[in-house]
Amino acid sequence: MSNITSENNNNNNNNTVTTMETIIKPLLKNCEEWLIICHTVHPNDKSWTIADLFIRQFLNNCCDGFGMRNVEKMYYFLLKHKSDLIKYNLISKNGYNNSGYPLWSDYNFETKMSAATIKKIQKEMAEVNNALQIYSFTTI
Repeated sequence: MSNITSENNNNNNNNTVTTMETIIKPLLKNCEEWLIICHTVHPNDKSWTIADLFIRQFLNNCCDGFGMRNVEKMYYFLLKHKSDLIKYNLISKNGYNNSGYPLWSDYNFETKMSAATIKKIQKEMAEVNNALQIYSFTTI
């Protein structure tokens, strides 16, 4: 990540410049180290990016899990920085879950779920994700 620069404030008009680092840093703070080691910053055909993983986790499960914390907050953070994700090549053009179900296409990862639906799924999936995570670590 040698081309990453820190966030700069332009004092003339108080605009904040979004850099690659300002997008990646919060994601890295909200995931476990093994996840960082196993995944990339830029899309490739072998691994999801860290940004992809947070978006996939939110669109698929709406809750924390699989080494990621504050998934909903990170999803809305990424949505806010969608144009920068594309600009810095930090997101895959198309995303799908492990069963092959499409979650987004052509960088359109905005959810169509209502707030009530999200809350319902979050409640149901939190327990499921915890059980799956425990199971996956005990079978390795």
